[in-house]
Amino acid sequence: MDAEERLPPRVVELITEADTVFIASIYQSDHLTAKKYPSHAGMNARSGLPGFTRVRPSDGRTVVLPDYSGNRFLMSLGNIESAGLVGLTIVSFTTGEVLYLTGKAQVLVGEPSFKIMARQPSVALMETTGFTLVSDALPVRQEPGSEVERSPYSPKVKYLAEEEAGLSGTSGGYKVKLTSALQYADNIATLRFEVLAKNGCSGLDIRPGQAIVLDFMDYIGPPVYRHMADGKPDSLNDDRVRTWTVSSAHEDRSTTWFELTMREMKNGVVTGQLFQLLRSKWRQGEETSLSIRNIAEVVGVTGDFYMGQGPVCMLWVAGGIGITPFLAMFTALVQRKDHSKRADVVLALSSREPDVAFQLLGRSLTGLPPNVQVRIDFFSNQANISAPDLEDIGVQVVMHKGRIPSEYWAGVDGGREIFICGPGGFGDAAQAGLTNAGVPASSIRREGFY
Repeated sequence: MDAEERLPPRVVELITEADTVFIASIYQSDHLTAKKYPSHAGMNARSGLPGFTRVRPSDGRTVVLPDYSGNRFLMSLGNIESAGLVGLTIVSFTTGEVLYLTGKAQVLVGEPSFKIMARQPSVALMETTGFTLVSDALPVRQEPGSEVERSPYSPKVKYLAEEEAGLSGTSGGYKVKLTSALQYADNIATLRFEVLAKNGCSGLDIRPGQAIVLDFMDYIGPPVYRHMADGKPDSLNDDRVRTWTVSSAHEDRSTTWFELTMREMKNGVVTGQLFQLLRSKWRQGEETSLSIRNIAEVVGVTGDFYMGQGPVCMLWVAGGIGITPFLAMFTALVQRKDHSKRADVVLALSSREPDVAFQLLGRSLTGLPPNVQVRIDFFSNQANISAPDLEDIGVQVVMHKGRIPSEYWAGVDGGREIFICGPGGFGDAAQAGLTNAGVPASSIRREGFY
């Protein structure tokens, strides 16, 4: 390849879709040890979720390979560091293509690595000098329609600092302080954080429904090294970074504080620590004051599941803690000053914890202006449920026994924009029901759990 030549789009696509990369490296022996340790070449595999290997957009030819905790045999990295050369082989088991790349390489550790890929302590960089793409080289194919079983040890895909998806991971301008919490149940609480900005940082903007990414590595510390972790495989490469939907609203102003409504995850490292802080002081229904400075660093704000400034005629569908983005949206509607614009929202909420759900909704809907019409269709297996506090502030609440039935979707007004947030199976069922009822896919927006 010429010095300024970029890799063709198909080659980049194969690299960034791969879940396995075969690494060829060489060991060059010193003449004093050549008899005992002769020079040789070898090949090892590196794997992750599809997309774990990246190509730098700035030059279109530098391949970035993050190093994950695995068997801790570092011969390949040592060879790369020593020889400065590497070869990569990538096989597509769906098309049968095989890609061969060669290039100059180096290993970055610590701060230089973080500048390439945020929160990734070690990466190998290969500046491609040549490649060969062979079509139909593999005589076998993955069976169409079959699913690949992914290793539970594979961490989430990380993007390069210069990639658009990775830009949020390079801010480094904000830390947060945990100031208070309101706990509704032993494992559900709303935590309030104060934003601590470095000098010169622009404001932090969060739209109603968006999520914030927080890095707790400095507060919790890195995971203790383990060769394997059969009980909780994903803990092996846990980078202490977590994403939550913001449940408070901050329209038309820079965010100096925000709230996260969360559920403690079983054996969760981060939520376990946070809820442990609360339990010694918890009094149900009372806000707990805290002052824990620099508990996390803001990695960024993310998500396109948010309510815009235009007309609001919507159906929101929530399952359990999937109510969180809608709490921010309700609060934003209450806070909007232009009461001449009408808003019409139906919330279809399925929950096993009605008392908690009504408390959360009560906080968000207090002060509901007359131009905002809200109806809540509440689905629960519990009997004799009522929500007088919500009805007192002008919210229409309709109770339903059991899960949301398929016939419910047939009554949805076709002119409504539809947002769905909940567990995977819940969201799938809601989307299928709406589609079967004739709602166009373009009217449906979907959000999973962070």
